[in-house]
Amino acid sequence: MQVNGVDLIRWNDAQKITDFKVMIRPLKAIQAVQQKMGELLAQMQQQQQQ
Repeated sequence: MQVNGVDLIRWNDAQKITDFKVMIRPLKAIQAVQQKMGELLAQMQQQQQQ
């Protein structure tokens, strides 16, 4: 699967990030990323509980 994406970043005068948005296409890619992120977050939670 080929994933196309772009990160949109806004920052203030102090060079601090104020907004960060990730846009991904196609829809299949978004769904695959969502599933993988859920798996990684679950692993992180399990590690923290140990």
